[in-house]
Amino acid sequence: MRRILAIAAFIVLLTPSIWFAWRNRQMPQLGEAHDDAIYHIVSKALAEGKGYRITSLPNAPFETKYPPVMIWMLAAIWRINPQFPDNLTLVTTLQWAMIPPFLWLSLVWFKRLGLSASQRWIGLALLAVGPYTVVFGAGIFTEVLFGLLLMASLIACEEARTRETGWPWAAAAGFLAGLGYLTRTAGIAAIVGVPLVFVLWKKRREAAAFVLAALPAAAGWTLWTKLHQTSAADVMTLYNTNYLRFQILNVHFADLGLVVWKNLGHMLYGMGALAFPLELDSFAWQLVRMTVAVGIFRGLSRHWRNPVLQPYLVIAILTAAELLVWHFPPNLRLMYPLIPLFAAGLIWEGEHFASLIRAARGHRQRSQRAAAWVLSGMAASAILLAGWMQGYMLFRTLPDMVRDNERQLAEQTAVYDWINQHVDPSAAIMASNPALYLYTGRQTAAQILMPIDWYRDDKGSVMAAYRDLAAYAAANRLAYLYIRDSEYGKMLGPEQAEEARRAVETNPSLRLVFRTHDATVFQAVTPLSSFRR
Repeated sequence: MRRILAIAAFIVLLTPSIWFAWRNRQMPQLGEAHDDAIYHIVSKALAEGKGYRITSLPNAPFETKYPPVMIWMLAAIWRINPQFPDNLTLVTTLQWAMIPPFLWLSLVWFKRLGLSASQRWIGLALLAVGPYTVVFGAGIFTEVLFGLLLMASLIACEEARTRETGWPWAAAAGFLAGLGYLTRTAGIAAIVGVPLVFVLWKKRREAAAFVLAALPAAAGWTLWTKLHQTSAADVMTLYNTNYLRFQILNVHFADLGLVVWKNLGHMLYGMGALAFPLELDSFAWQLVRMTVAVGIFRGLSRHWRNPVLQPYLVIAILTAAELLVWHFPPNLRLMYPLIPLFAAGLIWEGEHFASLIRAARGHRQRSQRAAAWVLSGMAASAILLAGWMQGYMLFRTLPDMVRDNERQLAEQTAVYDWINQHVDPSAAIMASNPALYLYTGRQTAAQILMPIDWYRDDKGSVMAAYRDLAAYAAANRLAYLYIRDSEYGKMLGPEQAEEARRAVETNPSLRLVFRTHDATVFQAVTPLSSFRR
């Protein structure tokens, strides 16, 4: 009976992601995250025998940025159904199918960690109904697949630790970590960190087995990218093909302190979204979110001696170190594979806080008992607020997101139809959404704004990029420019965004040729332009 109830509860927790995946099965948001469309584009090229290339970009360089596991899986879907966008329904099915095993493995890991049954289900609920998990089941993302492989690797590590002959399990853990690295290059943290933990456990044979099993994936992908890396050094190519060189281009030693400081604030704020997912623009709300993050740290620090926790902790520390110096502010999406760890820390800290309140309620001093009741009320209010926010995200924000995605796709379809009718098939188009290539067959590249300008709050450089947009298009052989009004405000305030829009629209080298409610298509008036008369 208990097992039946557990299965029923598991299915109930899957309901939000099932609904969202079904409602969003045609992926109207494809390309909004940029990398999702790139994955589908490269997998299409692979399925069609064109090689592991970003065929949407001018010159179609090899894809040396995103590793191949997800792309291999998507290529299989292209072979099953080569019709786009019809095959997106199959892609959605594939993406959602990764959620149940990820949640189940997280539940297994919670049990090995020593959490009680109620604590395990609280942790599972935080994972299952969290908006990131729900959204990841209806889009092309690597986070859940990587999380699944990471949890499986961690469980295999625990088997290797507890068995007298543990090296076969360590080898299995290394193989899974290698697959994780071929899913997300951030998986290097597991390949580096777990062997150190095996050495700490005085299991050198297991450490060697892990490394040897993970090495082929890490070395193979690294070697392949070195052999196929393009020699082009322009910003657009580096952004699309080379993580490291684009990082070096943005983050210099003089900026490192600024980048780390801003990223730390975003990291703490993002961790707090585990309990309070709603985005509110206020300093007080930042403090609330960061308090949750501090609670997670405190909960984990009290249990760091737990050997089941140690591999995950080391991976988290290495991942955090990478994210702190990276040229993008870390949010819960970038930290998603660490959410089971964060959930455990939050649960432990919540239990510790509750024990302090219980002890204070029985204190001899009346003031201590009164303070305990006040804190009890605050804790209960926080729990109710967290529950309300989770419900608001599920029943209001996510349905609104679906409707917004469908509206945006309708707007984009009008642009795609115009392009199909008026733009020469050989013409390349500047667009922030690479899915334009899938809908029109025209090669496309985005305008690349330098992230370091955001860290420096250098709005002058951002404005200069918009003023020089015609030159950027000419340098990258982009004959048309498709810009949505909302894009001007990505790194600018409202007034400056309007100024940037006017700078583009009044540029004599750009001619407005098509307009929708919220987007404009320009023709680059240069000798490089190619269009149908």
